[in-house]
Amino acid sequence: MEIAFSRRQAITTKYFGPTNIKGSRIIATSQAGRVIMDCDMTMSIDDNHAAAAHKLCAKYGWTWDMVGAWNNNGGYTFVMKDF
Repeated sequence: MEIAFSRRQAITTKYFGPTNIKGSRIIATSQAGRVIMDCDMTMSIDDNHAAAAHKLCAKYGWTWDMVGAWNNNGGYTFVMKDF
């Protein structure tokens, strides 16, 4: 059974520091699923979180403007802007 997900989902991102095996990364999660993105050290941490959220949108074909803010779980929360 295929589940249709609304594009009006909150996206949360969280930073994970480097380990002995993997470099720093950010995981973007929504009800529909998640993506993992390696941190780009040429970008700010804010831009890395936004890029991870955009990568998740691209995965599901969502095209919308987002606004995000720091949350108390060590990451950001992004939501769709009103249109």
